[in-house]
Amino acid sequence: MHSSSRIRNKSLSCQPLFARWAAIWIQAILRRALPLLPIAAAVALLISGTSFATPQGEPGSELIERYLGDAAAGSMGSDLTPAIKALKAGNYERALSQLERAKEGSARNKRLDRILFLEALAYLQGGSKDGALRSLEQSLALRGSNSDALTLYAELLSSPERKLDAITQALWFNRFVTVSPASALAQQATILMKLGQPKRAERAIASAIAQSPTCIECRLVASELALAAGRKQEAISTLEQSLTTSPDDSKVKSALAKTLLSGAQRGKDAPQIAEARRLAAELYLAGDKSDLDTASLYAKALIESEDAKSAQKVVSAAIAKHPKDENLLRLQEQIRIEQSALP
Repeated sequence: MHSSSRIRNKSLSCQPLFARWAAIWIQAILRRALPLLPIAAAVALLISGTSFATPQGEPGSELIERYLGDAAAGSMGSDLTPAIKALKAGNYERALSQLERAKEGSARNKRLDRILFLEALAYLQGGSKDGALRSLEQSLALRGSNSDALTLYAELLSSPERKLDAITQALWFNRFVTVSPASALAQQATILMKLGQPKRAERAIASAIAQSPTCIECRLVASELALAAGRKQEAISTLEQSLTTSPDDSKVKSALAKTLLSGAQRGKDAPQIAEARRLAAELYLAGDKSDLDTASLYAKALIESEDAKSAQKVVSAAIAKHPKDENLLRLQEQIRIEQSALP
């Protein structure tokens, strides 16, 4: 049985992605346990630095559901069912124990890469990002073309450059099971945007939308890119199109309200501010009124609508739950200034 102390492992080194994977590869060769072809392709890709596309790990139950839905779990093999059930039940220690036994019985390492992938999910469920990264590296050393492992690995990495390497490889192998190519392209676009490469990011998201025109994640990224480039109306249109197909999507509503408020001028942009207020009100009244993002968005919309009194009520209710939140405190000060300027 794995104890919680076992999960408290040492931090991984900050070596470059190529150096760390190369070390794993060499160790596996020495043990004569590595199928060479898949990882050789991955290492060759890293050496070449080629980008074949021009284009916050999720904790707990969301991550398990994403990678271990009914279809994905069914492809793992019936002998891994006990470990999968333990993961879905939130019992990561039992899952680790089951997976340890499975590793001992995996004939000629044929399924070891899948077992190690499940082990990574178990470590994440137990709060060990380092343990998850280690298991994913071992899994990828055995089968470097596992797009799910590459994508999860990218999500967990802290370096944007290394994230980009892993996502690019996942796209190159193009063998997605739980993550679609369009979603991976959207992730790649987000990373490129953070790296200050907007043109490559624009090409990436255009490819994503071409593959999946109704992809909400893709359109959210596309609108963010358009707004950052000063094309506010394009950003608004992109989000409005998404609302026509997904009218109840809270992420789209929130993004649209924020976009409408961005750079809006009172009086001149009154219709946009009014629409932002309507969307923000829907989100606020339908959800948790102490939620920081929702409360802040609604308060900003109310302030821009010159309704400081209502904004004060929203902010006060949120501060009661989050008394030290800097954003709420700034909004409170802005409201005070707005009210003091009233005749």
